[in-house]
Amino acid sequence: MTGSVERVSEREVLAVGSGFGESVAALRLAEKGYRVTVVETGRRWQQQDFAGSAWQVHRVLWAPWLGWQGILRLRVRRRLVALTGIGVGGGSLAYAGVHYRPDADVFRAACWDPTVNWGRELAPYYALAERMLGTAQVARAAAGDAALRKAAEALGMADSVHATRVGIHFGPPGQKVADPYFAGRGPSRAGCTECGRCTIGCQLGAKNSLDHNYLYLAEQLGVDVRPLTTARALVPLPDGSWQVHTVHGRGAGQRPCDADGASCCPRRRCLGHRRAAAPPFAAVLVPAVARARHHRANEPGGVRHRVGAGI
Repeated sequence: MTGSVERVSEREVLAVGSGFGESVAALRLAEKGYRVTVVETGRRWQQQDFAGSAWQVHRVLWAPWLGWQGILRLRVRRRLVALTGIGVGGGSLAYAGVHYRPDADVFRAACWDPTVNWGRELAPYYALAERMLGTAQVARAAAGDAALRKAAEALGMADSVHATRVGIHFGPPGQKVADPYFAGRGPSRAGCTECGRCTIGCQLGAKNSLDHNYLYLAEQLGVDVRPLTTARALVPLPDGSWQVHTVHGRGAGQRPCDADGASCCPRRRCLGHRRAAAPPFAAVLVPAVARARHHRANEPGGVRHRVGAGI
């Protein structure tokens, strides 16, 4: 991609990443009339592009320096090994699609306000998310289910065994049908064949990943999704807006360009100002704050701005 400086001050919201948080925000903000741009480091996937086997490592793991553009990024730190989703759809491309609601005991923990009935308070929002993500109960038992039931019975916990709730379309196996979820506004789907390859990418289109629901509908409303684009710096400006520096391309690992965008190299681009709609509304939605606690601002002295409260 050729280098350029793009001033897009009319865009009101930038979402960094395209996982669950960003995709939901993009759709809901677009429905309310906001202009939304989503930048995603990973690529956009078509069903036939996913790995057919875990041995196809170049389609599973993200390692652009090796030419691999998979759906899982491995980060190794001193005390942590993190495996995260990457690509348009984020972690939904690689998760197993399991959907559980917390038990009542969870909400009795000390971190929850005891004056609120959280189960009742959150129930309608769980229901909405389940409708959007196509949550269904697995109808067919496999050999592994029988083994789990036998183990539970041996432990005296037979009553704890139940069918898993998942975000997967269980239509006629392998048969493509028109959108069954959004009154024809969504993409066509195929029934699950129980191939067991959910976590390396569904080649059938049976798994209800975000590119089949929230992101798909958001793009229909005009949300601009930019794959292979990494946000590298957030620069606060005196007028309250933000300047966002990105790098483009399959590696997307270069350092950001200068604040004025005047010295952009051929694979970098300055996205200009992102204005907040009204204080304290945030113009830039940044995920995984703990994973990247600081973003460098191109200001004298190399000032670092902590990404957290107020972003």
